[in-house]
Amino acid sequence: MLDHREEMTPLNASTGQLDQTLSVPHSREGSSQGSKTQEYSTMRADDRMMSRSGSEGRSIRLFTSDDPVLSKPLVLTKHVQALLGCSYIGVMLVLGVIVIGMEVNLVEFGNNIGVTTEKISTALISRAVGSIVGSFCSGKILMMHTPHWVILETVILDAVLLLSVPFLTSEIMFQILFFMFGLSIPVSEAAVQFLTCKVHGVQAGPWLQANNIAMWFATMVVPMVHYALGLKHQYFLLSGFTVLVAIALVWVPNPTRTLSSSGGRGGSNVGPSSSASGSEEEA
Repeated sequence: MLDHREEMTPLNASTGQLDQTLSVPHSREGSSQGSKTQEYSTMRADDRMMSRSGSEGRSIRLFTSDDPVLSKPLVLTKHVQALLGCSYIGVMLVLGVIVIGMEVNLVEFGNNIGVTTEKISTALISRAVGSIVGSFCSGKILMMHTPHWVILETVILDAVLLLSVPFLTSEIMFQILFFMFGLSIPVSEAAVQFLTCKVHGVQAGPWLQANNIAMWFATMVVPMVHYALGLKHQYFLLSGFTVLVAIALVWVPNPTRTLSSSGGRGGSNVGPSSSASGSEEEA
């Protein structure tokens, strides 16, 4: 039995030519197939509209259904997944160092700059303010930049800040230091948890648990290091460990770039797409 289709060619008002993009099938099979095609075309049109709606639209594009980095699971080997998971655990260890490592040394900080412990402890308020600001900005930052490189940049910042701790001599410098630490913590944590879910998919549960355990394990180890080494050598060691984590992040493959090489679109960036990827989508 022949499948009859009636081609409708409405007149395009802007060009004055016939628009042959709409077909209305009469059979049941043709109707279901046509509805699926029309639904997919509508989704594609919505995604393109969001990606072209200015600077804000380019950021929103991160969460559209057509972005393979978010809408499709990453195809990675077990070896690569393990490497990425271990590097993210190292980042969480660094965050644990920052959370507790700054609190156990408040008395010595106050002695170094000649202020009371109560006065220097107000730096914890600066860290809390930085954490609030970082929490509000983390989503926007991850939409604008590749999460893997966001983690690397914050870890490098943490290494520099940790190395500078023994040399600070004024209260205002400690206030700025604690604020910067508070700013980096939520951004790093959000990027780590996001990429952990993307890399491991439905099996991300144990890795997320390992991330949390690593962070709180660091809060237990840092006081021991403090009592064993003292203030200056403690921060030299912690800064060196943070540098090793940064080197590991450079060495392990970028999961977004791995997706691109395996045939997905979107390039090595998760944020705003390049002009090449944009032209590929239009094609």
